[in-house]
Amino acid sequence: MSDWLKNLPPENYIYLLGGALLLVLVIVILTYVMRISREIAGKTLRMSEEILLSNDQLSTNLKIINHSYHDNEFTEVGMIYEKRKVIINEEVVKVSAREKEEFLISHEHIRELLQLEGFKIKGLKFYFENSIGKIVRISGKLTRKEIKKELKLEKQELKEQLKEERYESGQYSSGDRFVIFFQNLFGPIKRANHNRKIKRNKKIADRRAEKEIEQEREKLIEAQKLIYEQRVRENRKDELRKEYQIDELKANLEKLEQEEKAKEDFVTVEEIIEMEPTKKSKKERKKQSKEKEPEVEVLEDDEEKVEANEEQVFE
Repeated sequence: MSDWLKNLPPENYIYLLGGALLLVLVIVILTYVMRISREIAGKTLRMSEEILLSNDQLSTNLKIINHSYHDNEFTEVGMIYEKRKVIINEEVVKVSAREKEEFLISHEHIRELLQLEGFKIKGLKFYFENSIGKIVRISGKLTRKEIKKELKLEKQELKEQLKEERYESGQYSSGDRFVIFFQNLFGPIKRANHNRKIKRNKKIADRRAEKEIEQEREKLIEAQKLIYEQRVRENRKDELRKEYQIDELKANLEKLEQEEKAKEDFVTVEEIIEMEPTKKSKKERKKQSKEKEPEVEVLEDDEEKVEANEEQVFE
């Protein structure tokens, strides 16, 4: 077989793959067609249960839903308990296409119909019978669970009531005597344990209160420390100010700044006066320059004489 596949040409692999895909597509189409045909032509009725609270009583709501596009009908609705049928409704009911019918029945009525003995309930099923006599069953787990809870509560209440009556009349059963014996035996231990727990809880509460007060005290002490340290810093600043005469230095500095400012104002007025333009002719400027030049020469001669006198003195 493997040799045959190896000897096949490449185009045959394409044909095989295409045929497999076509087969899968045909199967999918057929399943969808059959499903749609069942919904259109078939007469499908389905049943479901739900628990409702009606008039402060738990009830079971049975829904019979028509999933097809044709009208259907059923002839009987009931329960199956311990291999016997318990009929709830025997009338013929017609269900329109894509519609539903509901039957609400209380748990008390279910218990009356089932005729329960004691405080136990066995497996429960609901059913309906269609027009061709076919019986469709569903499990009644939700209803059985709720009825079982109710029976358990009723049993406990009955036990408590009988126990109170026995204790009042003094007719104790063997179980009651057994319970009373152990209560008297372990009563002091139980009370001592209870008292010990109360004392321990009291100590824990006292310790917690003390801890809270200690924490509050520590917070107040820390706040006082911060205030004291701040005051110490302020006093130290005042001492340093007095020691280094900060206020006097500031006053002197302000005084000097004011004097400097007054001088600057005065200088600016004089400069403004000096900076007034003077109109002089070119001839006057030349005369001034000539007058300045001999003075420089005289100064140079005086300097030479001073140097000669110094040399003679050293000699």
